Amino acid sequence: MTGTQPIRSVSQASPVEIGRRPSLLRYSSALFVLVILIADAGQVSDPDLWSHIRFGQAALAGHNFTATLLGEGLARRDIYSYSAFGDQWRDPEWLSEVLMGAFYTHAGIIGLKIWKFACVAATLGFLMIGVVESGAAPATQLNLLMVAALALWPQMQFRPQLFTFALLAAMLAILSRDNYRGAARLWLIPPMMTLWSNLHGGFIVGLVALSAYAGVAGFSDLRAGKGLGRGMRLGLLTATATLATFVTPYGLESWDAVLHSVGNQATRTAITEWQPLWRAMVHQWHQFAFGELSYLLALGLMAALMVSFARTPRVGDLPMVAIAD
Repeated sequence: MTGTQPIRSVSQASPVEIGRRPSLLRYSSALFVLVILIADAGQVSDPDLWSHIRFGQAALAGHNFTATLLGEGLARRDIYSYSAFGDQWRDPEWLSEVLMGAFYTHAGIIGLKIWKFACVAATLGFLMIGVVESGAAPATQLNLLMVAALALWPQMQFRPQLFTFALLAAMLAILSRDNYRGAARLWLIPPMMTLWSNLHGGFIVGLVALSAYAGVAGFSDLRAGKGLGRGMRLGLLTATATLATFVTPYGLESWDAVLHSVGNQATRTAITEWQPLWRAMVHQWHQFAFGELSYLLALGLMAALMVSFARTPRVGDLPMVAIAD
């Protein structure tokens, strides 16, 4: 293809050239904006929204914004629950709540909508970058992003998990560039994990993705006779990124709070996102049958990935496929 710049997939046993393609944003900015608008179309909130805003406003009360970002003013005891009043409270979403409280205090509902739109746009933007790095043509980018936008639509709510979507997409973009171009700024990942661990407990998903990528990429290089060098570098990066998640006002206790929530049976029963897929789909069917579409689209993407990889397997795709699995 004229104008492409062939590159070599650094994880492959045999070199495969992947041409650079223009991004969907460059090819048609209007179509890219349409994808974002579809993903952002649902303006859904739940009772958690107001508790998040209240916690953030309470942290900001009597402190300037900079001092609050340094952890000053954060409640260490539960002052809201009648059943556990005064118990120790560790809030892994404190920074999200401070930002939500600030947006709502200064700009009301419009401020929250701007914040949500920015997170949705970042999520789709980073996903686009990751797909571009794999050499996908603009038409393929559009198809994938459109399906992803429809699948994400019910999940894009006014909740701290918006940051997890955006940061996971950012990590995938970095790893995709490393996998297909070999020139990614991997040093961005540890500070990103520090930020993530203060925004939402979903940072654990980022570490799982990074670990899967490091393990499979290292194994692929070793099997191809390229030695342990890259695998060891990625292993060190994963260890550093894990340590970076301890840099919060709560230190190691942030992990304890997240793991306690995940392991709590009552919490797992109440939060649909933490339930097995089949159970979540049954719950969705009883609540709002049309919502099953998002699950079916996600499953369709996974099935398409497996079929595509089975038909045209490339060793260099394995690290990214491992994350998807």
